[in-house]
Amino acid sequence: MNCPVDSSPMTQRKHERVVIDECPTCLGIYLDKGELEKIERDRTTDYSAAIASPVPSAAPTHPIVGGGPAEQHSVSCPGCDNPMIKRTTELSRDVLIDTCIFCGGIWLERGEMQTLEVAYERAHPHRDEEEPWQLRAIAWMIAHGRS
Repeated sequence: MNCPVDSSPMTQRKHERVVIDECPTCLGIYLDKGELEKIERDRTTDYSAAIASPVPSAAPTHPIVGGGPAEQHSVSCPGCDNPMIKRTTELSRDVLIDTCIFCGGIWLERGEMQTLEVAYERAHPHRDEEEPWQLRAIAWMIAHGRS
């Protein structure tokens, strides 16, 4: 797989328990469909210092076309070589991500992954590592004097 920006061969590395494709030259990242959501839910990296810093302006940096995402052609998808579109996300209107409407892949430029992870953790502040059923079991044990 080659980088859609500079055509460098991309390398694989693990990030938040997900294997991602990264360009060693421009440091852009390609994610297969569903990998961004897995990374956002896995809170291995501690972003507490970034979360504590002031939140950037809520005003969108990029134009929003017709009240929806700013959709213009950007790069070709590294996964399927179809054109990707640029769009904003619900979490951070300051980041335009390149999305493939054919295979669902996402191209993130240098630094956009961290920006999105911090925005996700700001929006979802609870760092509960246990599954919901485990939390309910713990609550039941405490309520019934069994800890």
